[in-house]
Amino acid sequence: TVLKQLWSKAIFFNFDQQLLRLRRIILPGLYIAVSLLCIQMVLWVLVFPSSIFSGYTWHDEMTYFVEQRENTGGGVPVNTNLKYAGHAAVKLTHILPSTIWSASIPFQLHPKFRRTYKALHRLTGYAFFCTSFLLIIGIVLIDRRKLYWHLADYPSIPNYEHISRFQFIQQSPQYIPEYAIYVLTIWFTFTAIAALAFARGKNFAQHQNYVIRHVASGIWVAVQRVLLIILTPTFKSQVDAKEAFFDCSFYAVLICFSSAELAIWALGIQRP
Repeated sequence: TVLKQLWSKAIFFNFDQQLLRLRRIILPGLYIAVSLLCIQMVLWVLVFPSSIFSGYTWHDEMTYFVEQRENTGGGVPVNTNLKYAGHAAVKLTHILPSTIWSASIPFQLHPKFRRTYKALHRLTGYAFFCTSFLLIIGIVLIDRRKLYWHLADYPSIPNYEHISRFQFIQQSPQYIPEYAIYVLTIWFTFTAIAALAFARGKNFAQHQNYVIRHVASGIWVAVQRVLLIILTPTFKSQVDAKEAFFDCSFYAVLICFSSAELAIWALGIQRP
């Protein structure tokens, strides 16, 4: 009887239907997650810790007070949110555009919005890609001004010490954090250019795929922040915090890039 039941289920098992059901779970779930991360990015820049306002006395005193109370010994250092004081060009090309970039993503990815409001979709698309290229300029400025986390955020720790808890990272060439940022920036730039090229060529399926990859190549920063917030209570010193910064970046990139490919795979599942 059991064998008959199993055989009956095998005969009537509709693989395509199960894939479609899986698609209905994956895509909305990823969309909600990305939208929440975008909201977090906007709030991070404009509300708290509001790095866009670094350099203003009211902001710096408030940030210093809160972070010294909540992160004694470990956690995100005060310098992470205050180091942009006096760097207006970085704020205007990287920090502020990141809010526009993030805010436009939920509208770019929502299929009903794209179909219903085509002109608005195109307008938010312009804002999305224009801010993408502004962000790249901002990264170049951050590089030139040595505002990277391992160079500016932990003044009590030598720059290239305690980069990661992974031994192979610790034993890697000195400039491994810079090399990692260069690779991620190249991929961020390539995915933006590819998405625009496919849009101009009317290949909208590939355009969508590369928009998703482009989103992943930037939104990992928000995932890294979430991981750091979760781990902060476990930090016993600034050494722990510094090592976790790179490691959380690694995990965030892995999560976002694999999620992007999962979304692209799910979009490729055809309706029966």
